[in-house]
Amino acid sequence: MFRTGSSLGRILLAALLAACAQAVAADSDPGPQSIIAHMAEATRTLNYEGTFVYSHENRLETVRVIHAFQSGRVRERLIHLNGTPREVLRDESGVTCIYPDARSVVVERNPPGEILQPAQDMDVERLARHYRLSLGARARIAGRDAQEVAIDPRDGYRYGYRLWVDRDSGLLLRSDLVDRGGELLEQILFVTLEVRDEIPDSALEPTIGVKGWSWFDESGRSSPEQGLDEGWSAHWLPPGFEPTTRSVRRLQRVPGPVRYLGFSDGLASVSVYIQEQSMVTEGGGSVASLGAAHAFSVAVEGHQVTVVGEVPAETVERVANSVRRTATESRDD
Repeated sequence: MFRTGSSLGRILLAALLAACAQAVAADSDPGPQSIIAHMAEATRTLNYEGTFVYSHENRLETVRVIHAFQSGRVRERLIHLNGTPREVLRDESGVTCIYPDARSVVVERNPPGEILQPAQDMDVERLARHYRLSLGARARIAGRDAQEVAIDPRDGYRYGYRLWVDRDSGLLLRSDLVDRGGELLEQILFVTLEVRDEIPDSALEPTIGVKGWSWFDESGRSSPEQGLDEGWSAHWLPPGFEPTTRSVRRLQRVPGPVRYLGFSDGLASVSVYIQEQSMVTEGGGSVASLGAAHAFSVAVEGHQVTVVGEVPAETVERVANSVRRTATESRDD
């Protein structure tokens, strides 16, 4: 034993108190990587329901979400509460979109761009290679204590994020998509959120009768790109972007097959659509913007190549101009 009045005693006591303080801080203030990993797991595997406001393209959409994790599988239902009425049902086999005004139902297999999907699919180690992660301020959102995490890109080929994560459940409470100047491009903000022990199956079923409506089933109209006489590749991609999907699709109101290539860095993504067109002039190119999303189209070898993504305009243009008909794929940073 040591006496706290001695010099050695005071030093040892100070060291002990400092170690305890550091241990408490470590328990109460996890790092950004730990928070994001917890968020990705919680957003996928917890049962919850809530309402969020989605701000994009100078519009506000209010959406109710019901999310269940049953027998190791995700089921989700989104109900749009303002604007054009619609419901979206999602599970691991695909997405069903219900449009009451048009009396139509569209079934798709794993379409890109689901609102909350990125929060469920984040790979922290991969993310840290191309983004700087840091802690921000605490806040109170939807009646819950939240921790801000900043995700800043290491280059100009992608946007940044500001995430606010519930310190209790780990669920995402707010997400801001920002450009390199910090200007807000899109936002998801929960106004209510409740974690449930269970979600009944009835809560995941549509309440709208669709008997006699028009059905557009795209889920069976997509196949892996096999047996074709040529392949297509993007010869340039931003560092960290890897292939996620490669298929041939037949889209409504689009004549002929459309080749689809998907790429992602684990957070941002770009989609490449390639359609054969006999009456196109080689080269050229045009860009279109809708909120944070940009699209660039260019004619390549008798085909129309269109690249779409929530990335800067320069990124989709550079990817589109690199697409070629080839059997191999190479990249230059």
